[in-house]
Amino acid sequence: MNRPVLPAVPAPRKASGVNPSQLTTRMAALKLGMLNHKAGFQPVPVALQPWFLTKKQWQQATEAAVLLGRLLAAVAKDAEFLLQQFQPVLLGDSLPAKLAAAYAQQQQQALPQRAGAVFLMRHDLMLNEQQQWQWIESNSIAAGMGPLSVQLGALLQPEQPDLAPNNATELQANLLYREALAQAQKHGRLTPQIVFVVEAQEDNIFDQQLLADALIRRGALVERCTIAELYQQQLRGQQGAGKAAAAIIDKTAAVTLNGSRVDLLYFRTGYNPADFANAQQFAWRCQLQQQDVLLCPDLPTQLSGSKWLQLQLSGLLQQEQGRVLLASRFGFHAAELQQLCALTVPAKPLLALEKPQIEQLIQAGWWFKKQNEGGGNVARGEQALQLAMKAKPQDGDFLMAPVLVQQRPEPLLKFQQGRLIQQQAHISELGIFSLGATADYGGYLLRTKAAAALEGGVHKGNAVLDTVALGL
Repeated sequence: MNRPVLPAVPAPRKASGVNPSQLTTRMAALKLGMLNHKAGFQPVPVALQPWFLTKKQWQQATEAAVLLGRLLAAVAKDAEFLLQQFQPVLLGDSLPAKLAAAYAQQQQQALPQRAGAVFLMRHDLMLNEQQQWQWIESNSIAAGMGPLSVQLGALLQPEQPDLAPNNATELQANLLYREALAQAQKHGRLTPQIVFVVEAQEDNIFDQQLLADALIRRGALVERCTIAELYQQQLRGQQGAGKAAAAIIDKTAAVTLNGSRVDLLYFRTGYNPADFANAQQFAWRCQLQQQDVLLCPDLPTQLSGSKWLQLQLSGLLQQEQGRVLLASRFGFHAAELQQLCALTVPAKPLLALEKPQIEQLIQAGWWFKKQNEGGGNVARGEQALQLAMKAKPQDGDFLMAPVLVQQRPEPLLKFQQGRLIQQQAHISELGIFSLGATADYGGYLLRTKAAAALEGGVHKGNAVLDTVALGL
C-alpha cells in the first residue's frame, strides 16, 4: 500500500544548546506562563522544536475548521434543530443537558432573546496514520491559550522562520472589539465595556491578560469578574440582595458592572456544573439570553460546542440521509458534507447501548467520554468500564472509537518545570480558532503529549504547548 508522503523533519535541537535560566527569563518577558499562586509567574511547559506539517496538511486543517465553525454557528442559530438533538438528554444532570432544558423552556415560553452571540470557537483535530484529520472536539466556551501560542511562536521565531501564521491575539481582539463597539454605539457610547468572566482561582491569567491588553489598545474598557461577583452586582443593582434570580432583569434589560453598562461578556468559565455555586447563579446565566448584551458564547452557541452535539452531528454526517438533512437545513454542498464526514469519529451514546455492548466496545479499545470539560473526563480500559457502568445514560456520556494517531518520528526537546527533557513517541493535537458565523481563521493552539498519555492538558502538565512549522 502506498503511504502518504510525510514532511521532512530537520535534525532535533540538543539540550546542551539551551540555557534553562535564560529561557525562563525570556518566557517571563513574553508572559509565556501560568500563575503559580505561591511564587507568581511559572513558565508554561513548551516544546522547543515545532511539529512539521506539509502546506497541504495545514490547508486541509484550516479548511476543516472553517467547515466545522460554519456548521456549529448555523446549528446555534436554529433553535428547533438544536433542541431536537438534545431531546434525549433534557432530563439529564450534565451541564449541557441542563442548559438545553433551560433553553427549551425559554423557547416554549416565547421569552425574548435579546442577547447577541459572538462566535469564537476552537476546533481540535488530530492527524491519523492515514494522514486524515479527525475531529476530536470543539470548544465554544473558554477556548483559550491562543495568545500564549503566539508568544511561543515569538520565542522560537528566530530559529524557526517557517512557523505557520498564528496571530490569534490580534485576530480575536479584533472580533471582540468590533462586536462590542457596535453594541456600545447602539446605546450612544463610543467606548465599549468588555467583561472577562473568569474563575475565582485562575492560573491562566497571562493568556487572558495578553488578550485584554490588545483590547485596551483598541480603546475598550476591560474588567475581570467571577460568575458570583457578576450575579451579586445584578442583585444589588436591580432589586437588592436576597431577591430571586428571576427578578434581576430590569426594564432596560442591561447588564451592569459598578453602575456602567456592559456590552460584552466573554466567558472563560461556566462550562462545568461546579462553576456555578448554586441554582440561582445557573439560572442567572441562562437568563442572560433575555438581556441586551453580547455573549461569547450565548446559550445556544455554548450548546453547539458540547460533546453531545458533536456526537449527534457525527451520526448525521456518517449517514446519507443525515447529510441530505444537513444540506437542506443549512445549505451545505455535498462535497462539504463529505469533507465533514471524513473528519468524524464513530461514537455511540450510552443510552443506546446495553451492558454487553458497552463491555465489548471498551474491550475493543473504545474510549469513555463524559460531557464535562477539562481533565478527568475521558477514560479507557478498566477505568472506562467502571465509569460507564456508574454513569447515568441521560447525561449524554458516550463511547468513542479509538483514533490511530500519527506519532511524531523525531525526539522532542521539551522545557517542563524548569528542566530540559528530550523524549520520543509523541502525538499532537491541533486546535484552530474560528471567528464569527463565517468561521474566519483566528490562529491556532497546538498541544503535544507523550503517545502513551491518556489526556493532553497543558494546565496539569500532561502536554506541552507547541508550534507548527510548514514544509513543502
